[in-house]
Amino acid sequence: MKMYHGSDVEIVEIDLSKSLMNKDFGKGFYVSDELWQARDFAKYKADKPRSKTKTAVVTGFEFDENRLTDGSLRVLRFEGYSIEWVRFIRANRQVRNVDYDVVIGPIANDDVRTKFALHMMGELTEEELMESLKWKKCTY
Repeated sequence: MKMYHGSDVEIVEIDLSKSLMNKDFGKGFYVSDELWQARDFAKYKADKPRSKTKTAVVTGFEFDENRLTDGSLRVLRFEGYSIEWVRFIRANRQVRNVDYDVVIGPIANDDVRTKFALHMMGELTEEELMESLKWKKCTY
C-alpha cells in the first residue's frame, strides 16, 4: 500500500525523535493514503513562518498492510468520528501516547480542528462536538 507524508523537507529516513509531542494521535510519523491530502499538508507546512525551505515536499512510502493484522504491530483503528476518537485525541494533546504502533482514524482538517478547539476550551461538550461532525466527511 502506498502512503504519503507531506512536509517542507524530503524524508529519507523516518526519525521519530523529530516528531512533536501532543499531536492528535500521539507523537509519531503521520501519513495518508491520499496523495492530495499529503500535498495539502506539505503546502501548509511550507507556508508556515518557521519553514526553512518554503518548499512543499511529498514523500511516498510502501507499507505492507498485512502488518496491520498479523499481530506484529499494536494497532488502534477508528472507523469514523466517535466519542472514543474525541477522548483519544484529547488525551494525546495533553500527554504522550505510547500504547500503539499504528493509529488509523479520521484526520482533523481545518473545520474539524476548529470545532475540536472549541471542545478543548470547554465551549462544546463531547456530544455537541459529535453532533457538529456527523455530516463531515472523514479523511484518514
